[in-house]
Amino acid sequence: MTRQFRNRCLSLCVILGALSTGCVIPMDYHPSDSRTNVREETTTTIIPGQTTKQDVFLGLGEPDEASPDGSRLVYRWIKVKAIVHWPCFFPGCVGGSSKFVKWYALIITFDEPGLVLHREVHSKEYFR
Repeated sequence: MTRQFRNRCLSLCVILGALSTGCVIPMDYHPSDSRTNVREETTTTIIPGQTTKQDVFLGLGEPDEASPDGSRLVYRWIKVKAIVHWPCFFPGCVGGSSKFVKWYALIITFDEPGLVLHREVHSKEYFR
């Protein structure tokens, strides 16, 4: 095997390797189907024993979910954290892209007079 042939093979391998790898593009935005007025930082403004249900409604608007007696409100939102692209150059293989998203839920529980009793944020990450 000649040196020139070996260099061409190595160059071809490097080019094919670069073309066949995917890429991850970091992001941090709300998609169009997400609530944008609630964030994790919002929880610091909701103080148990001080914040009223009326304060929550005025600050965040209608909840995405409420218990039948109104003692629990849920606000949900989504943030796109990254876009993942993957090419494919082989027959029968399909390249594409997917969004890596983080789903959030702010759950607020009220006592009988309507004061915040407890608030917590749940989150889950997945591809969509």
